[in-house]
Amino acid sequence: MVVDPGVCDLCGGCISICPPDCIAMNDHALVVLGSTCIRCGFCISVCPVSALKWNENTRGDLRTGDVRGGG
Repeated sequence: MVVDPGVCDLCGGCISICPPDCIAMNDHALVVLGSTCIRCGFCISVCPVSALKWNENTRGDLRTGDVRGGG
């Protein structure tokens, strides 16, 4: 998961919905701890400004819940 800091408005919605608590706010920016991310996609679905995206090594289908690592 990656955060576009130029788009993120630091609303905190993603932080409050993240099941493994792998998103935090640090120095006025969001930090995603990828090693604990379960790739559920909840954060993407609640972001009002679409600042969160899958990184190039992760893809997911939020409609079906099918989320896999891969290239």
